[in-house]
Amino acid sequence: MIKEAIGEEDFGAWIVPIIVEADDGETIKLLVPTKLFEDFIGRNYGALLEEILGRKLEFHVQSLAARGAERRLRENDKRQERERRGDDRDDET
Repeated sequence: MIKEAIGEEDFGAWIVPIIVEADDGETIKLLVPTKLFEDFIGRNYGALLEEILGRKLEFHVQSLAARGAERRLRENDKRQERERRGDDRDDET
C-alpha cells in the first residue's frame, strides 16, 4: 500500500532503508540512517505513513555503521550459543 502511494522509486530510496525498532500498538519507532533522512521522511511522507499504518511515528537516527556493528554482535552471540549447545546449524532466518 505504501509503495503504491509514493511510487516504486521513492519507496526503494526512502522506505526500504527504514528499520522498525518497536511497535507498541500506538507508536512505531523507526530507525533511519541520518538526520537528513529523518527530516525528509517526516516532511514528505510522515502524515501519509501515519495514516496508512494507523500509528504515530517516532524516528531515531542510527548510522549504517552502527546497524552493522549491532548485527555482527547479534550474529556472534548466536554463534556462541550454538557452540555452547554443540549445535553447528545456522539458525539465521
